[in-house]
Amino acid sequence: NNRLQTTVGQGGPNFVQNAILGPLADKRKSTIDRIAIAIGRRAEKPQGLDSLATCSVGGQAGSGAGNSGAAPAQGNGGKGNAGQNGNQGNNGNQGNTGNAGVGQISCPDVASKLPAIPAQAQAEVTRNLELLNTQIAEA
Repeated sequence: NNRLQTTVGQGGPNFVQNAILGPLADKRKSTIDRIAIAIGRRAEKPQGLDSLATCSVGGQAGSGAGNSGAAPAQGNGGKGNAGQNGNQGNNGNQGNTGNAGVGQISCPDVASKLPAIPAQAQAEVTRNLELLNTQIAEA
């Protein structure tokens, strides 16, 4: 969101996608992979989280981004729906209108898509969820 606001009027028609959303998706994918690995060390590794890496631009600044930053409450080990994320993240050509106005970067919520997090992995997962929020703020 910071970079989106400070670069208004810069670049060509694909500036937002190429300079902000593309690199953000790469960073988010790496962070989401680290979350899955941390969970996978102690329980079944969640699958299908890669679709949560892609963000889009929309709305007004200050309207709130997708990640809550809070880890989900631990359940009784239920892993039922891990990886069933439908079409999340398929944003097509979002942001390909140049950088004409300031909006808000919106990303899919990762915390709500995670299975129960083993206690041994909780600190690392929480740290990486906070990193996802930092990445959005910087973008």
